[in-house]
Amino acid sequence: MFLRKYVEMPMVKSIRNAVLICNLNVCLVISLYSHALLIIMQKYAMKNLLYFLIAGLFTCAGILNASHKESVHTYSIVAYDPVNGDLGVAVQSKFLGVGPVVPWVEAGVGAIATQAWANTQYGPDGFAMLKDGKSAGETGQQLIRNDENANHRQVGIVDAEGGVWVWTGDECHDWAGHIKGENFTVQGNLLADEQVVRDMADAFEETGGDLAVRLLAALRAGEDAGGDRRGSQSSALMVYRKNGGYAGYNDRFIDLRVEDHDDPVGELERIFLLWEEFLGMQARARTAKMFEDDDKKDAARRERDRIMYIADRMVERDSEDVGSLIRIGWLLINEDVHVEHGLQLAQKAVLLAPENRDALYLIGEGYYKIGEHMEAIEAFEYALSKFPGDQQIKSRLREIMEIQNTE
Repeated sequence: MFLRKYVEMPMVKSIRNAVLICNLNVCLVISLYSHALLIIMQKYAMKNLLYFLIAGLFTCAGILNASHKESVHTYSIVAYDPVNGDLGVAVQSKFLGVGPVVPWVEAGVGAIATQAWANTQYGPDGFAMLKDGKSAGETGQQLIRNDENANHRQVGIVDAEGGVWVWTGDECHDWAGHIKGENFTVQGNLLADEQVVRDMADAFEETGGDLAVRLLAALRAGEDAGGDRRGSQSSALMVYRKNGGYAGYNDRFIDLRVEDHDDPVGELERIFLLWEEFLGMQARARTAKMFEDDDKKDAARRERDRIMYIADRMVERDSEDVGSLIRIGWLLINEDVHVEHGLQLAQKAVLLAPENRDALYLIGEGYYKIGEHMEAIEAFEYALSKFPGDQQIKSRLREIMEIQNTE
């Protein structure tokens, strides 16, 4: 008990923080120091005293390390999007695999970040309280009342109405603190200084549009301001949306993690761009239709604008890639995102590859979608002349001709 109190004294805490910041192995340092002492003290027949001192040093080292071995020194942002109801968390830490520890999100319920001496039970317990009708503030207060180690915790909560609550315990390592804003909270500990959370809050408020983009902007600002005093190792981005997951089977709209990397924020940004191109456009197109059905016109429009931004970026980069042009054009046409633009991409693909079956088919589909049925029939007839045995082309041509004859 005496030693436990001793390591919490201000001077000893400063030494402990210095060890944490330098990321040293305390026991290794003591081992080297003890070996030197042994050589010196052997000359004076003081072995027994030396062994006692070494044992004491290792005991203290164990307490220093064990008292905070589970600490997740980090910075994070928790936020809610009032336009479409998205909830999300972005986080970075000098900690292996921060993703399974800090961020917790449940669509239609809330988002929670638990860090410092992280208590992962705050996630499920917090969601249970939110589902019972408690606000973010009521939930947070109940969590820390139930936790005898609350002074070592840092937690940010946003509920599904945009309510915000945040807590930084007195025992969190400096610099530690938080900033609350409208629909979001930023928090961090063992940071370079207060400017980290200030810049994160400013970046989030000044960046428009999609929640994931705003969360990443905040994370980038925090890293550029100095971030975690010990350095960088892992990061995570989690955004939940009702039926926003793969093929609409779950709510996990975005769940990206960097477990161990020299530049975890930069790597997370790179992976996010890949996600947008290979999975995100389809997810956004699907949920845009859902937003329209729920009369959330602004949300639907914003999703389609983001799809067009991604499509333009891909076309600029892959302007001569026929497969990429067809894939983007197919999504724009068949998901009714921007049919005219999709048709233009299909026509460009045909210029690059005049006998590409998918490009020819897509031109016919594009003309049909914009109401130009005769042009669609001509396009499918031309495609059939190139691929006379293609049953899909024959069937689609027959369908459009029947529609045209009934009008």
